[in-house]
Amino acid sequence: MYKVLVTGGIGSGKTTACKMFEELGVPVFYSDEAARILMDNNPFIAMNIKKAFGNNMYVRKYDKKKVSSYDELDRKKLAEVVFNDQTKLDKLNKIVHPWVGESFESFCFEYDNWSFKYPDVHYVIEEAAIAIEIGIHDKFDYIVVVTASDDVRIERVMSRDKCTKEQVIERMNNQISEEDRVSHADSVINNDDLQTLEYEVKNVHEKILELIKTL
Repeated sequence: MYKVLVTGGIGSGKTTACKMFEELGVPVFYSDEAARILMDNNPFIAMNIKKAFGNNMYVRKYDKKKVSSYDELDRKKLAEVVFNDQTKLDKLNKIVHPWVGESFESFCFEYDNWSFKYPDVHYVIEEAAIAIEIGIHDKFDYIVVVTASDDVRIERVMSRDKCTKEQVIERMNNQISEEDRVSHADSVINNDDLQTLEYEVKNVHEKILELIKTL
């Protein structure tokens, strides 16, 4: 199965771009969503997070319907610990992302091995914010980087996360530069506005389909 990475900095709108690819019939694997599910449900991940950052990263909850208790990740507390400490963030990524990678491979396996069920699926996408940072971008056949101007990105994140401009800039500064990210791209999509985004997504989609025909 032909594998495409869609990545971009915070506030670039890569998820919006991926939703447009889905509308074109392309299956999309959302790595952040997969990571959240895994951190809540994978006992090996939970064990290693507790070992690395403390047992208080998980809160004991009780499910009345199932009459059982379970551990739920305190995402806010974990974020306070890791996101201003690159060493700790790297440690968290090493715990979680190998499992995310396995989940993506299973996702690809389904479409590749059941192609008779999905005759119109020519490639799959993984949306991953930090694929380049953690060095997994080389496993993809094609890389799409979604970009937007700094002012647009800052405004989007402030509105979405209810945070200050200074906090957004700090988070942007903790990521690799746009120049570095774009240097890995096979295609770059500008997402300063939805009309431009829709046009560029369709253009990249057609480019990928044409490329696949030559393989």
